Amino acid sequence: MLLVSPNGVYKTLVRHGLNTRSKRLALVAGYRAPYEPPRDPLPEPHIDTNRPGELVGIDCYFVGRLHGANGPVWQITAIDDRGVPTDRGDDETRALLQLAHAVRSRRGIAGLSQEALADRSGLHRTYVGGIERGERNVSLINLLRLAGALDVSVAELVEGIELGIHHG
Repeated sequence: MLLVSPNGVYKTLVRHGLNTRSKRLALVAGYRAPYEPPRDPLPEPHIDTNRPGELVGIDCYFVGRLHGANGPVWQITAIDDRGVPTDRGDDETRALLQLAHAVRSRRGIAGLSQEALADRSGLHRTYVGGIERGERNVSLINLLRLAGALDVSVAELVEGIELGIHHG
């Protein structure tokens, strides 16, 4: 935690010629940013992976030299595609990942961001993200909402998805 005394703040303000309230207010009130037209939103960053746990990014940067450490200190960060919870069976996991792929690809075809799909379907953005990662077991009502927002039928959305349930 950084502690700054009021006297230290005052000395900084004096150094920059802002030691009176009127000078500080004039600085704020006198500035007006030039008009810029609104910008188009940037495309949502997205990485497709083939399987859970796949490495999608790695970053390394110099932190500095620390007392007691031999040599420089570097921080390495690795990012992977978070896996599906392991408490499901293989067939269930496969079915959820197939649905995730179907929703993600239909959303891409429709040109929607996750947030736009969430708004159109009445679902929360993080819930839609969980569906697209294969983490959510979606109810029928939410499937109907997603299909409606994507302008497809539920049958088209779940086409080819089977769960290997054997009776007998």
